[in-house]
Amino acid sequence: MSVLSKLTFENLKQNKRRTIFTIIGVALASALMFAVAGMVTSLHQTMINEVKITIGDYHEIYENVPEDGLKYIENNANVKDFEYKGELSFVDDDLAEYYANYLNYAYRAASINFDNDTIDRSRIFVHYKDIRESDKTREIILETIKNEIGAEINYRTNDDLIKLEGGLSEDIFSTISTIALIVILIIIVTSVFAIRNSFSISATERMRQFGMLSSVGATKHQIRKSVMLEGTMIWLVAMPLGIILGLVATAILVATVTILIGESLSAEMVFSVPLWVFPVVIILSYITVTLSTLSPAIRAAKMSPVEAIRGNREVKIKPKKIRTSKIVRKLFGVGGVIADKNLKRAKRKYRTTVVSIVLSVATFIGLSTFMNQAFGGIGLFFQHVEYDVTVATVNPEIFNEIQDKFEIKQMAYYTNTRNEAMGGGAEILVTNEEYFKDFAKGLGIKDNLDEIAILQDYVFRNEGNKRVLKHSTDIKAGEFAEIKSMDKSRTEEVKIAAVVEKDPLGLELIEMPVLMVTENFAKNHHLELMPYSNDRPRYNMFAETEKSAEIIEFIDEEAKEDERYAGVFTQNVSETLKMMNNLYLLVAIFLYGFIAVITLIGMTNVFNTISANIALRSSEFASLKSIGMTTKEFNRMIRLESLMYSLKALIIGVPLGLGLSWLFYKAMSSEYDLGYIFPIDSIIIAILAVAILIFVVMKYSVSLVSKQNIIETIRSDTV
Repeated sequence: MSVLSKLTFENLKQNKRRTIFTIIGVALASALMFAVAGMVTSLHQTMINEVKITIGDYHEIYENVPEDGLKYIENNANVKDFEYKGELSFVDDDLAEYYANYLNYAYRAASINFDNDTIDRSRIFVHYKDIRESDKTREIILETIKNEIGAEINYRTNDDLIKLEGGLSEDIFSTISTIALIVILIIIVTSVFAIRNSFSISATERMRQFGMLSSVGATKHQIRKSVMLEGTMIWLVAMPLGIILGLVATAILVATVTILIGESLSAEMVFSVPLWVFPVVIILSYITVTLSTLSPAIRAAKMSPVEAIRGNREVKIKPKKIRTSKIVRKLFGVGGVIADKNLKRAKRKYRTTVVSIVLSVATFIGLSTFMNQAFGGIGLFFQHVEYDVTVATVNPEIFNEIQDKFEIKQMAYYTNTRNEAMGGGAEILVTNEEYFKDFAKGLGIKDNLDEIAILQDYVFRNEGNKRVLKHSTDIKAGEFAEIKSMDKSRTEEVKIAAVVEKDPLGLELIEMPVLMVTENFAKNHHLELMPYSNDRPRYNMFAETEKSAEIIEFIDEEAKEDERYAGVFTQNVSETLKMMNNLYLLVAIFLYGFIAVITLIGMTNVFNTISANIALRSSEFASLKSIGMTTKEFNRMIRLESLMYSLKALIIGVPLGLGLSWLFYKAMSSEYDLGYIFPIDSIIIAILAVAILIFVVMKYSVSLVSKQNIIETIRSDTV
């Protein structure tokens, strides 16, 4: 080990606290990159398994292949393996029907055996060696069979599997991979900016050492190499830790995905990290550290021995730039003046720290707004979805049977009419008597229910290229609305007993105002119900119950024996909503996890910078105390520096975060404008977090310096 290498290693040992926090920063950056890559590869393998289960584990099916044409497929250089099947067989009827529709082929839902030698034509399932050549291989096989034996055969391509395994570029996984690369690039840039400051501080501390080494013959290349060697040493320790953390994080994320949305996947979410991920992350991690050390290394190498030994290049004093305003002096006294001058005379030392805080604050506010907008949209669409199951049929008698059997208390069913209401600007929905009575009772309506209507007019309207939620009419309760007959030959008036914003059970955010009336109203006024089939209207039932799965299972069983239940459509809405909420929760976990790790990297940088700068100013503090500055005045000065730090970072970070939040809002409101949600909660959290972080770090750093002996500190600085 050379002298410079030993000095570098000893410097890391002497500054254990900064070394540890720098290692943590590099490890977190490596772990984050590994987790992103690991989740992408795990998702990739899960998607492949999903396709294999739902469509099939093959690249190509060649059908109706004559026996003497099989060899042209079997012996093709790009065919990896193959399997004969006389006829596809499925035990599950639904799967057989799906394949029949998907491939337009009459598959049978039964297990069969066959002797390949007894059939004239075969179906052969093929895997290709190089799926990028699948199109070319298929053309060669088809052309060869046609030219050699004069036969034309059919083929079926498993495009989804070929895309996922890299056969085509314009697939969904390519999009995911592109997003992952962008995220990794953001991680690298953010990490370089944060970690660089640690190496810059280290280089500053060693500047006098570099000056002495240069004076005795050390070259600029050796000085530069020494700084970069420090980064390499830290990387050698941090990189394995980062990979271990990344593996653990990926495993936890895979388990989280399985818990939240595993039920919606045919294939189980798998933990899959190919070997190539390890060298890629190692290289990217090394690039991150190298870029972080590059600027400090170049700066250290350029400094002349005299400047380095005197250490006067880091602090450039220009009287005009460090002049303190009278307001600061009056408000904060001498301590405030000194604190203000300290920040101004050494801007280079503090700028990176402030920018790190700014980036963390802006990212937090921006992404928090994104999540608030997203969850606000979900809440808007699903806040009135109080029902758990839907059933659609042409026979409303079924609803009463279901209600009695499962003791359902809240149930409504509707059907549309062909009549026009309110000049064609509203839709009439006929509801069952029992639910209408309960809904009207909750609104305090005492009119004859068979002669009134309830209006819901809070709907989406087009405004330019946006969808805005607003009231669509000026009609009020007690007024009358017109209803026209189907042939428009007569017009009747109906009293609007109430105008509501709350959607009735089962109806949410529809496109036009809704007039709810009872079945008796429809009968008395000869409203024609909209036919579905065989001149019979279709009724839609919405029920609030915990027995959704039991109802659906009951209907499926009854359909086998009772023709009234045949063709009944059902949907377990509670499960669908649960899956949607879990999906958005998963997105929130990813986004907030990303924010947390980026913030942690920034925090290590902040801790390193502030603690190192305080340590470098130990002689300054000792001098101030030696000329009479009391402990109270000293602490006041440090608190003021913390305040100035925080204010400067927040004055820049909060507006930048608001800008990001506005951009997210504009992007998400391109289709549905739900109104801008000012991120006051996120701003308050950011302000408190910054204030606490800087105060704690400053307090901790000063406590270490305060333990030093004043005389010894001044003497060591002058030696």
